[in-house]
Amino acid sequence: MIKPFFALSSTLGQVLFIRFADRVGKGIRTSLRDAILADTTTKEERGKAFGFRRSMDTLGAALGPFVAYLILTLWNGSYQSVFWLSAIPGLIATLLLIIILKDKRNPTKTQSKVKTLPKISFKGLGSRFFLFTLITLLFTIGNFSDAFLILRAKDVGMAAEYIPLTYFAYNIVTIIFSIPFGMISDRIGRRPVLITGYVIFALIYLGFGLVHTVRGIWILFIFYGLYYATTEGIQKSYVADMVAEGQRGTAMGTFNVLPGIAALPASVLAGFLWQFFGAFTAFGVSSLLAIISALLMFILRI
Repeated sequence: MIKPFFALSSTLGQVLFIRFADRVGKGIRTSLRDAILADTTTKEERGKAFGFRRSMDTLGAALGPFVAYLILTLWNGSYQSVFWLSAIPGLIATLLLIIILKDKRNPTKTQSKVKTLPKISFKGLGSRFFLFTLITLLFTIGNFSDAFLILRAKDVGMAAEYIPLTYFAYNIVTIIFSIPFGMISDRIGRRPVLITGYVIFALIYLGFGLVHTVRGIWILFIFYGLYYATTEGIQKSYVADMVAEGQRGTAMGTFNVLPGIAALPASVLAGFLWQFFGAFTAFGVSSLLAIISALLMFILRI
């Protein structure tokens, strides 16, 4: 809901503040949303549910740029109109949340909790959860910003106007396969699907380090959608399986924040490796970290 304020911003400081507030809001709502989804599904259908959520998120991400294009076309290139109109979906979502979604509360527990503030505790999350989070953290260190994929596409010779289409292509693949892979994880388990996703990521990033043709870039971006379909929703499902119902909010928040912290140093590391050792080294290190993460998942049987 804070994005419309971009239309009123006139300085870099204001933009940075709004952007920071937007990221804080995302951090709050993402963990709570994941916890609610976990609590309202059974283990037998959780992968499908998180796959559906991932699919719908990606659909919004794919449609957003086209809607922005239409607004800019109709309002003569007015970026302020894009930001103001972006408030409408947020308002609708908020109203639906207030009207439709209701918390299930135990009256006795609610009354007792009014007298004392809740305590933050990580004791009940378990070693299995923390091992999985640390493996994900290691993987994230190699999963640098997608801006490097754009840079690689330009290096190979892809025209700038085609790059958004490659993103649209991988988003479509993610939309199509997120639910099926979620259902597969419900049947065979989360771990095999996640290991497959890490291996796919490793092969794709190795491919980005080796690719020399525009056609190769297209193929890699398409398969990049399979990586998202086999990991994003499945990871959250796996976390929900590991912890008890009353601790899923804490678990989701912890799981989201640690890899989130690693995102910045991951991109810094990638930039350093690219600048001093070349693109192949940067993508190769990422591929290696993904393989190590997959092996740890396999050997430790997290």
